[in-house]
Order: sequence, then C-alpha cells, then structure tokens
Amino acid sequence: MARSLWKGPFVDAHLLKKPVHARPMGEDTRLKREGSTEQAFVTKSSSLQKIWSRRSCILPQFVGNIVSVYNGKNFVNLKITDEMVGHKYGEFASTRKIAKVSKGTKHKKTWRKK
Repeated sequence: MARSLWKGPFVDAHLLKKPVHARPMGEDTRLKREGSTEQAFVTKSSSLQKIWSRRSCILPQFVGNIVSVYNGKNFVNLKITDEMVGHKYGEFASTRKIAKVSKGTKHKKTWRKK
C-alpha cells in the first residue's frame, strides 16, 4: 500500500539537519577503475555524505549532490539527478549480486583402443 499523501515524503531527520553542500552541475570528478571501462564518481571522502537510511526519499534540495548509499556491505557512490526526486535512496544501490552462470569446463573425450 502506498504512503498517504497528507503525510508527505519520509526523510530521516539527520539528513535534513546536516548541511548539504551542493556542487555545481558541471563540476564532476571522475576516475576510471583499474581494468574497467566504466567511470565512477570519486570525490574527497570528507565531501561525501554517507547515507545508511535507504528508506528516505530524495528531495529536490538534494539534486546535484554526490552521496554514498550503504547497500549492506559497502557504500555505492550516487549522483543525485532530477529524475531521482521522489524515489528512495535504496532503489539506486542494489543489495544483491547478479548471478553469473559459468559455462564450466568441457571434458575431452578420450577413446581407448580395445
């Protein structure tokens, strides 16, 4: 069942109390991970806001920030955009690993002469 509209979006109180330092939209720091083709957002650890509250809604005042969302094991860096407003932080940090099916090794058939 959906949340009642008269209650408004849920946001943990400590997220609203902390000063949020928004960066300009053009200012990104990117770093390529070793052995990877994808780029990840990397900033100084002091400027990242760590979020354990995956159930909190993303508000318009958080747009442009880069935050770290806890997925149960480690933190996932996330840049807040306009499309994310109204969703929960937990939707963007998956808690499960993607199952990879390995092919397995093919056994060579050896024929014995009788």
